[in-house]
Amino acid sequence: MTGHKKTVLEKNQDLLKKQEAYLKRQKEKRQDLLKEHNSKLSNMSRRMAEETYPRPEKALTYSKLGLGIGYLLLGAGLLLAIYQPLKGLGTALVGGLTVFSNRQQMKKTIRYLKRD
Repeated sequence: MTGHKKTVLEKNQDLLKKQEAYLKRQKEKRQDLLKEHNSKLSNMSRRMAEETYPRPEKALTYSKLGLGIGYLLLGAGLLLAIYQPLKGLGTALVGGLTVFSNRQQMKKTIRYLKRD
């Protein structure tokens, strides 16, 4: 006599156990990959934060320089607007945006310096 034949119910139970074991291994692998991915992301974001302000004093100097250039563009645009309105107003707009953006960057840099 060869061993007893498995019933359909026993075959299904064995199949379910194998499937559960497979799903459990997949879940563990996924969790490990997510942990690894999260650690890589946190390391990358930390490095990016450190590189954002490598030398805040230099960033402040560049922002001040950009602010001066922005005011120069704004004045030149308004002066040019007398003779060529569209070109002058466009230049003044660029100057105004430059002033605004450099002021925001200076505020951000100053907040960063005060935090340390």
